[in-house]
Order: sequence, then structure tokens, then C-alpha cells
Amino acid sequence: MNDFHIDTVCQVMATERSESIVYSVLDHFAPNRVELSSNYSDRADGKPFVNELEMIRYYSEHDNLSQTFYWSESPIGKDKLTVGADFTSDKHLIMTITLDGTEDLAVKYLSKLKSFLGSDCGFICFGFPGNYKTGAEFEQISAEVNVA
Repeated sequence: MNDFHIDTVCQVMATERSESIVYSVLDHFAPNRVELSSNYSDRADGKPFVNELEMIRYYSEHDNLSQTFYWSESPIGKDKLTVGADFTSDKHLIMTITLDGTEDLAVKYLSKLKSFLGSDCGFICFGFPGNYKTGAEFEQISAEVNVA
């Protein structure tokens, strides 16, 4: 019998778009992550990046560009976390934590990520990240799913 697992994605909009937020979330939730290859993405002008920091800085500073980055823990921890940074084309940054766990565990991680980022704009998806392209669309989805 095969075990079937569905990724659980906790997503929270950061209060600002910056490399410091990306690295503070990474250092807190995935301190032993694997660094991204410098060819993970290219600049808008097609020039390659020198390293991960240069990529993250570039997308932090060019707030009209969109790109998503994912980091995995190394070694893989018990919750099998992947941390993501989604830079949207409308100046926003959405940080994500993908895990292999229960809904209760996902709720705990969502709460931790919201608290860490000082943001109430966020939600959980199962299987895939939320279907949004911009920060405005993300905010709309968050408002719809968080209605009490």
C-alpha cells in the first residue's frame, strides 16, 4: 500500500517586500536550508546572477517583477518544510511554508508565520499554493477564506 501525501501550504503576505524579511523567515523556519543555485532565475535583461543573495536582492528591489523561490531544509526535518518567497508584480511579498502534516499542524504554522510577519493576511491551501498572481488577488482570497 502506498502512502499518499498532499502538501499543505501556509501563505502569508509580508508587511513589506524586502530581502531582510525573506532571510529572517528563512533563518527562523529553515535555518539549515539548501542555498539556491545562482541560475535559479535570470534578471529581466537576461544576465545571470552571481549568487542567491543577489537574486533575492534584485527581486526585492524591482517591485514590478514577479518570481517565486523555494528552499528546502537540509537535512529534511520531521515536518518536511519548504519555505517560499513569492514576489508579486504589484510590489508585494508572500512568504509560504509547505509541509507534510495534518491540518492542525498547518494551522499552527500559519499562526506562527502570521505572528512572525506581523500580518493577518494569509490562508492555508491543500495540494497547491493559492491561485493568485498579484498581492491584491491574494488579499481578496485571504479576506474571503477568513470570514468568520
